[in-house]
Amino acid sequence: GGNYVAVAVVNLDLGKDHTIEIKLPLATASKITVHTLTEGPRDTNMDERRVAATTLPAGTLAIVVFEK
Repeated sequence: GGNYVAVAVVNLDLGKDHTIEIKLPLATASKITVHTLTEGPRDTNMDERRVAATTLPAGTLAIVVFEK
C-alpha cells in the first residue's frame, strides 16, 4: 500500500449539511489534510476565478487525506 488514504465525500443534498462517519483502515495519522471548495456546487473557474479553498458548506466536495 501507499503512505496515505484519500476519502472523497460529496453532499448531493444542496439544502442542508449532513453528518458522516468514516471508519479508516489505520489507527493513527501523522497528518490530516482537508481540501474543499467555496462558492456553489455548480460553479467553476472556467471563465473567471470563483472557486477557492474553504470550510465545508452543504453541497460541496471534500477530500480528506490521512498520511501514515
